[in-house]
Amino acid sequence: MIDKNSIYPITNGVIAEYKNQQIPEYKGNPLIESLPNMMERDELIRSLGNYPSLSDEELSMSRLVRIHLVDRIYGLFQPLPIHIELEERISKMIRQGYVWRNPFSKEIVEKYYEVYEALERKDITKISEKHSVIPTVNSLSVIGVSGMGKSISIGKILNAYPQVIIHSEYKGVDYSQYQLVYLLVNAPHDGSIKGLCLDIISKFDQYLGTDYYRKVANYAAVNSLLPLICQISKRANLGAMIIDEIQVISKAKSGGKDSFLNFFLTLVNSIGVSVILIGTSEAMSMLRAHFRQSRRFTGKGEIIFNRIESHEHNEWVLFTKSLLRFRATQIGVGDINGVSKALYHESQGILDIAVKLYAMSQTEAIKNGSERVTPELVSSVARTNLVTVRPAIEAIRSNDIGALLDFEDIMPINYSSKNESAVNKQDIKKPKDNAIDKGKQNNARKANNKIDLDELEEDDLRLIVGKGISNEIKSYNILVRSGIVKKI
Repeated sequence: MIDKNSIYPITNGVIAEYKNQQIPEYKGNPLIESLPNMMERDELIRSLGNYPSLSDEELSMSRLVRIHLVDRIYGLFQPLPIHIELEERISKMIRQGYVWRNPFSKEIVEKYYEVYEALERKDITKISEKHSVIPTVNSLSVIGVSGMGKSISIGKILNAYPQVIIHSEYKGVDYSQYQLVYLLVNAPHDGSIKGLCLDIISKFDQYLGTDYYRKVANYAAVNSLLPLICQISKRANLGAMIIDEIQVISKAKSGGKDSFLNFFLTLVNSIGVSVILIGTSEAMSMLRAHFRQSRRFTGKGEIIFNRIESHEHNEWVLFTKSLLRFRATQIGVGDINGVSKALYHESQGILDIAVKLYAMSQTEAIKNGSERVTPELVSSVARTNLVTVRPAIEAIRSNDIGALLDFEDIMPINYSSKNESAVNKQDIKKPKDNAIDKGKQNNARKANNKIDLDELEEDDLRLIVGKGISNEIKSYNILVRSGIVKKI
């Protein structure tokens, strides 16, 4: 048995076990052979799924105890088709990234020489796409409505991989290396690239037992931190870097967005690290701001987590079937179809809200002594306990795009990605009645320094919306008629 602590100061690593590979490109590569075996669909569903329940003994316990046991429902995870697709993409990305970083391939090692030399000089500006060591782009954007389980899904998938793998010998050859399979970091609240870099370095220290953060935290500039991260990524054989909550970066001032994207393009181009970016609908504008960046960050496509659009949708039926199996009440759900519809009406297909509402309904049924969740109880609990999110849910339910602009994190992707820069709140809100007169409208425009509609081209979105407003047509309807947005 190898003493892992005698090789590296890592406390959470596993000793490499090499597995035979069916795919020729994966053979003879210790970074791939040490990964867990790929899972077929049925095995993957079993691995991801989690269906909490109460035993018969627990169901017979007091009301107080069962109220506490209700929270067990928050561990529910029902795999859906989008989760299967996401796992397959991530599995492929990590392995494909390692194909072009095989430490036992002389040709590939020679390709790295120029890049490594630049990194050692901390000269990140010399690294461009022409120095790329991989022929294909290894990046993925996971974007979607808040509350649909993007982060939880990624976490469940990554849990199938060891965080750190420790190598000592491969096929009789000394190979003393550690392999950091993935690194997951949340974007800093201030959206700064330096803050992000320091958080990444801190994570490296956490998993590798190093102390880079202490050395650079107080004085290092961003242009020194970026090549350092590339160096560490290379030395640690990093498989994938995942950055969550990237919508925070999209709100950053002073060029944060450009620095952020350029940094990750360097990781992809120079040393082949797979990059996965996770964010809400608000992040779409950043990812599509420049063609070069968007082209690179859709290398493996986009995974879009939109809300489920109907209570009759197969995914909603599958999800609520698993959800409603759980109960802490002494009587099961009688009207399953009715409760499912009520949950959809009050959550509009946002899974996190549906789970919380069902949990609160279970609690209320225990408290009031009825011991049964009904459609009427679900609606009553929603009115009482979902006060904060209710305006957003009503905006979705009524297809009120104007109201939805106040809740950008739940904006449907098919709308926000197409019209994010063309429409603002002032454009689509209905004007006050005393501004209908054209002369008064002109005065209002001048006072607010707005563009005169008469000066706009016929296909200009502001003109289309303005004409709709002047004719008392709702902004959303005029946008639908013009083919600019699709019905939600």
